[in-house]
Amino acid sequence: MIFYIILMITVLFFLLLLIKEIFKKRFKKEFCVLCAAVSLTWITLLFLYWLGIFNDKTIIALLMGMSILGVFYLVENKVKERLTLFRLPFLLTLILIGYFLLNYSVVKGLVFVLVIWILFIFIYIYRNNSNVNRFFNKLLECC
Repeated sequence: MIFYIILMITVLFFLLLLIKEIFKKRFKKEFCVLCAAVSLTWITLLFLYWLGIFNDKTIIALLMGMSILGVFYLVENKVKERLTLFRLPFLLTLILIGYFLLNYSVVKGLVFVLVIWILFIFIYIYRNNSNVNRFFNKLLECC
């Protein structure tokens, strides 16, 4: 099965590369052909999984993980530096969404991620406090 999935990604890669070249004047923003090929592959496999036609959650999860990290880095590069404080809650949220798409059961994870968001929002709001500011700066410097 993995051969066909790798083949699908490869075919989509070259097809999307061709489409991007043909319509480059119509696209206002550039897009990553490789990212799109991987995303379209796991989205297709996810629908087939939901329909009971495909049952290998491992490959779907691997491809989803690639997209999750791609979205994470894309957003991280676009936000102001002080908002990178939210790296952890944002990444945990993306992971939770991916897990939900495959398993539907995320109640405990959702509660935990909400608590993390609240904690980080609290740190962000009080970042000018000298004690909180040291921790805030450590969080910004984590990566």
